[in-house]
Amino acid sequence: MKDTSVYAGTDGGVIKSLPELKVAKMASPLKVRGVGSTKHETDEYVSVTIYFPGQKERKEALAFITRELHLVDDLRAKMLLGNDI
Repeated sequence: MKDTSVYAGTDGGVIKSLPELKVAKMASPLKVRGVGSTKHETDEYVSVTIYFPGQKERKEALAFITRELHLVDDLRAKMLLGNDI
């Protein structure tokens, strides 16, 4: 299974204003190409858990996945999904 990365376009306002999300720094910046040829660098990320309610065998169930969300200033698409190959 390949690792999937999520890149969130932000000006730092919304995500950084949520006290439960701790912004972490990477040792070296990550280079991200948005839609088109524009390239961005980021060294900030947050770890988030996303929950998916559903049913399994007619009983309520809850699935979840925890991923790193890399924060990218001025990312035009606002969110990109990428595969780390």
